[in-house]
Amino acid sequence: MKKLCAILLLLITWGTWATAAGHVYSDDDIGRIIYCRPNNFLVIDEIRQTHLLCHTYGKTSKYKVKFADSIPTRFYESSPSLMITQYALQDYTAKRQNGFASMLAKICGDPNGRSEKIALQEAAIRSFDQAMLTIKKSPDYAGYPEDQLDAYIAQLDSDLPDKQVQAATVAGDWLLATALFHRFREYMLALPNKLNAAELKAVVQEKLSEREKSLLEDFSNYMKLDNTRRKLFRKHYPNAKGLWTMSPPATYAGLWKFYLKSMNAFFTLDELSKVTEPQDWGSAMLDVLLMCEGTPEAAVLEKEFDAEIRKLESSSSR
Repeated sequence: MKKLCAILLLLITWGTWATAAGHVYSDDDIGRIIYCRPNNFLVIDEIRQTHLLCHTYGKTSKYKVKFADSIPTRFYESSPSLMITQYALQDYTAKRQNGFASMLAKICGDPNGRSEKIALQEAAIRSFDQAMLTIKKSPDYAGYPEDQLDAYIAQLDSDLPDKQVQAATVAGDWLLATALFHRFREYMLALPNKLNAAELKAVVQEKLSEREKSLLEDFSNYMKLDNTRRKLFRKHYPNAKGLWTMSPPATYAGLWKFYLKSMNAFFTLDELSKVTEPQDWGSAMLDVLLMCEGTPEAAVLEKEFDAEIRKLESSSSR
């Protein structure tokens, strides 16, 4: 009888821990960040039979939250900012600007300024777009399509909304630079149709080609620099392959593939063991670092990778 009661109690508890979305809270969720409308991110401190005890993410305010009022995120209070902003970049290129990662990135203490650069680029695109639409709607160009085209071209020559791409490359954040450029490129390619100005396509493509060439040259020069981490890893694993062993991309499509593969390497790091799969783990780590090494956010990865390299160097010298 006691055993039956214990089982019934367990089932009842299990049921009350399930949210409307079907998530079942357990001890593994302690420290997990949850979302509660409107725009509140809380951290789970305790799981009670009917509710959660939480504190505000980044603060100490306490809250009692019903299961049905909470949406669990993939992040924990201990999640490094790089993890959050990596998912925020994924949201950005997938046009999910209101995803949890994007919202969290604005308050997690983003040391590389990714959220700020994205916001600045979006503001620049809106301003540029408004200027182009003003030209389109201006009565001054009614009946004068050539003058209107000249005005469009003058605006394109004066101030393209891509300054944050260059800022990201200077900072060494090639993941951010590529994500920003991807968004800028998509906007520019859609612009002639938006303005009903087919004659503008060649001019826009010329501007994009100039920017693509500059971005590819900068990334190529960066890849050709000596890199101690890659050299040391290749010494211990001469047959290892990855993005970090490839030649620099010659086209924008190639750079975009680098971006996608580097992002995927980051998202799969947790699936690899540095103990049982050291070559695969290290190669994936280098694929990530290839596009963000030296940035403040990547410091946590660099520290972990360097610790493993020191172990290899120590064991090989015995």
